[in-house]
Amino acid sequence: MATLSVRLRSRVSEEGMLELRVPTSLPEGEVDVLLIVRPAENAPANRWTESFFENTCGRWIGKLERPAIEDYEVRPTLDTN
Repeated sequence: MATLSVRLRSRVSEEGMLELRVPTSLPEGEVDVLLIVRPAENAPANRWTESFFENTCGRWIGKLERPAIEDYEVRPTLDTN
């Protein structure tokens, strides 16, 4: 039987669980599985890099301006009865 090699990226839950569903073209039956788990090489997009705040906090240069608040639409009130 031929060996199937699959590379994928997944996420470990807060409970420390890693759940995988791997599609194969293998027929139904037992298989040997070798699993190697290691941290991802690059930081996930939804997390700050280690030095993000050190490099950005207090770094604004320029003048902050707030645009004028324009008139807003007046809507009828909802009947709460």
